[in-house]
Order: sequence, then structure tokens, then C-alpha cells
Amino acid sequence: MNKFVIGALAITSAGSLAYAGGDETRAWSTLDRDILSLTQTQGAPATGAFGVNGFVRARGVRSSDVDADQNTPATNEDLSGFLLDNARVEFNASQGDYGAVIRLDAANSGLSGASDGTLTLLDGYGTFKIAEGISGQAGRFRAPFLWSSFLVEENNLVLLDRTFNSQNFQGRQDGVQLSGVYDHLGWWAALQNGVDKMEGDISWTVRVAVNALGTGVGKQEGAYGASGDTSIMLGAGYTDDEGADQTGNVNSGGAFGIDGSLIQGGLSVH
Repeated sequence: MNKFVIGALAITSAGSLAYAGGDETRAWSTLDRDILSLTQTQGAPATGAFGVNGFVRARGVRSSDVDADQNTPATNEDLSGFLLDNARVEFNASQGDYGAVIRLDAANSGLSGASDGTLTLLDGYGTFKIAEGISGQAGRFRAPFLWSSFLVEENNLVLLDRTFNSQNFQGRQDGVQLSGVYDHLGWWAALQNGVDKMEGDISWTVRVAVNALGTGVGKQEGAYGASGDTSIMLGAGYTDDEGADQTGNVNSGGAFGIDGSLIQGGLSVH
């Protein structure tokens, strides 16, 4: 599904008051140069940007082995109709070293019977620069565990649904995150509330990824929009939600994952 972009504008204007006419023209030109020199000595003004984009995904479905109504007996497995997967709008703003991202969706939650039209906050976080190549963010966001679960949005999937692993780790939580890029290496570290929300336990996630060849695979599954050059990404992550442990085993809430992507021309492997 193609994305539409409404905004993200930066406008700069400059003008001269000079017009044809002897000494008067030279006077205006001198004034222009003086103003320009003064502006440059004061330093460049802070620049900002604001953008809005979104997408809509809908599907028609029919199946004889999926229970469309969870409130009826399992024998009544008959699915036929339409689903609104996404009715998404996203706002992005940046000013100097700071930024903000807000994502809202008004689609239903699948087969649970939730009504379309209820606007839900998916992501809402602020970003800030800490040092060259290192940034932070705070708010509500996905844990940086798998490439496909936290960097690929639904309109950039190859198929209609995520993989089983990506579905398990695509949830959002409130928290803070640090991330950085050094040459071909990227890293992320996040602390979030986890399944117990504001109770004592937390969820923590770390991830590293390297562009082993080429410029990387971006945030799009498949080879759509690829440059044609070979790109290989290898990544590994670990996540541990302490609140998910109900057995007394301190290691039962953890998961380790590795992933990789290859793009060569029109071919992609993930």
C-alpha cells in the first residue's frame, strides 16, 4: 500500500530591495550586504520540520476453519466478511536536536468484535540527541527486539500479517530507550513497564545489528524500493519481561532472537 505524505515543508525566502537606479541602487545593495553580514554573524536560525502521513489497509476474508465469534461454540467456525486492519495517521515533528512521533489508529483489533472508529494511541514518544551518533527517546513505543517487529510498520509488510515471532513482540509499552550508530553497527537498549505495567517488575531489551554488506535493508520487508545493490543485515536481541515470570524461575521471562535480511536486486530473503 503506497503511503501518502501531506507535509514536511521547509521554506526559506530571501529578497533584495534594490532596483535599477544609480546611487539609490548602490545604497540598497550596501544595506543588503550589511544585513546579510549581520545575520551570518548571529549564526543560523534553528530549523524545524513537521510532517503528517498515514495509510489504510482493508481485507476481504473467507474461511471455514476460523471462529469469527469467540462467544459462540467452537463448532460455529465460519468467517466471511471484511476487516479494516489499519486506519493510521502519523505526526512527526523535529526542532534542532529534539523530535516527537505520534501514531494513532482507528481500525478494529481483528476478530474480537471491537468497533472501527475508536481512535487509539499506538506510539507517542519524544526523541533527543545525547552525543554524536547517540540518541534517546521516552514515551510509548515497541521494544527493539526483532527488526521486523519494531522497525517495520504494517504498510511495509510483504504479506498481510506479521510472522508468528513478530506478532509476539510487536506490543507497545511505556519506557525509555537509548540507541546509537557507529559506522555499520547499530545498537538499542530499552527499559519498559512490561506486562505488569506500573508494578515493581520491568521489561528490558537490548539489540545489536550490523550492515554486513551494502547500506542496510531499511524499514521495508521485501525488495520494494531497493537500489539494486546487494545488502545484508545481521542482528541479535535479548528481551526479559520480569513481570511475565509466574513460576519463580528468574530466567523464564527471557527470549533470545537472531535475524537477518538479504536484498539482491528484486530478490529478498529474511
